[in-house]
Amino acid sequence: KKLNIKYSQKEYVKLNHRTMWDIIKHFSKVKSNAKIRQMWQFAKQFEYPHKYVKIPTDGVKTVAALSKKYKLAIVTARVKIGVDKVLKRYGYSKYIKTRVSFEDYKNPKPHPEPLLVALRKLRIKPNEAVYVGDMEADVFCARSAGVISILYKNSYSKLRRSKPDYMVTSFKKLLKLFTYFVNLRDSKIPSVKWFVNLFGIRLSKN
Repeated sequence: KKLNIKYSQKEYVKLNHRTMWDIIKHFSKVKSNAKIRQMWQFAKQFEYPHKYVKIPTDGVKTVAALSKKYKLAIVTARVKIGVDKVLKRYGYSKYIKTRVSFEDYKNPKPHPEPLLVALRKLRIKPNEAVYVGDMEADVFCARSAGVISILYKNSYSKLRRSKPDYMVTSFKKLLKLFTYFVNLRDSKIPSVKWFVNLFGIRLSKN
């Protein structure tokens, strides 16, 4: 409201995977990068609306369990300072040490660059990782990077042109899926070394 930018929740969800810069540019229709930067800097001063955040059931428990066997990383369009605060607030910070945020790349998802940056930081190959996300852009990003994709399906997961390699509807099922990977000898990823994770926080209508 303070930026005089109006959009519906449905419109925002379609662009929720994009950076705040791109979202401001899209809805404001402003062409000047200087003006967009001014609006972007202004928007950064506001606290994240935590009262609307809905944390997935068994989220922290699952991430804690996976961290004992795999290195976890987060790939997000948020700025670094915001990512660090959110992870710490909800109990994920000590489990996810590698973080790829807005400042680390030029091309946001669905471009593969953010995920490739994470792989370089972890010093692993695409076939040694899997990527979890809840948006179609995450599936495209993983596919373009040559990484196995797992869709964490929720009310925001609108698939129109993509098909993930695997799909789960809860963190509990995600943990079972990794047990399946380990036990299945002819799995598509028989010797996973690390686990690149996108922890998607979404706003709840409630």
